[in-house]
Amino acid sequence: MTEGQLVLRRRGSAEVADLAVAVLRADAGSYARAYAPWAVLAVAGAALLWSWDEGVALFWVLLVARIGHAPVTLAVSERVAGRSARVAFGAGLRAAGRLLLGWMLWGVPALVALIIPPLGLYLWLRGLYAPEVDVVERPTTGSFTRINALATAAGSGIVTTRCWLLAVEAWAWLGGEAVGQAVVEGLLQLGTPWGTLWDGHVTPYQLAGIVLVQPLLALMRFCAWLDVRTRSEALDAWFLVWAASSRNQGGAA
Repeated sequence: MTEGQLVLRRRGSAEVADLAVAVLRADAGSYARAYAPWAVLAVAGAALLWSWDEGVALFWVLLVARIGHAPVTLAVSERVAGRSARVAFGAGLRAAGRLLLGWMLWGVPALVALIIPPLGLYLWLRGLYAPEVDVVERPTTGSFTRINALATAAGSGIVTTRCWLLAVEAWAWLGGEAVGQAVVEGLLQLGTPWGTLWDGHVTPYQLAGIVLVQPLLALMRFCAWLDVRTRSEALDAWFLVWAASSRNQGGAA
């Protein structure tokens, strides 16, 4: 990674993960600011819902935190184009709206997938790069064709990337629980006021881990998307991101 932008070259899956960590480290403040409103909304909603139903609180956190991927994706696309990774709140909100609209369009296939589990797995894998298509590429001909084309270009890479994302999120989930219990039960000697993961409870520690790891997940997926584009379209990948960045700059003005 250079001072202003990312170097476009082919990378293995481990290199993609390393790149995401490097990108996060380089502009952590910008990504944190872009993600912060959604993190606050996720935490506030979970605080209200947790005492009513732990499962509903968990669903809320997963939903809202994933919407927060949109402004982070927009911010890193600015970084790739050589601009500042900072994005205005309005631009991030519009990106989140585009992501939500894309999810709504996937609603009918998702309902069918509930009846046919193998189809659900297939759609889950094929839709990996939907946030990048909806937030960055924004094709005029519709997103379904483009998402499918990227999945085809990625090949087995979509399985590898999904596995990386699941592993990192599971690590955050378990890590949040372990750290929280160590501090509250071990250090502060307050016992287990919210139960434990091992007893089947959804604790605030787990929810905190999930919320905190989402920017890294968004960056990992974006870097994997950029790698697929680099492999299939070479420098056209950079020009597309640059054009999208210029469009966003114009929209913000």
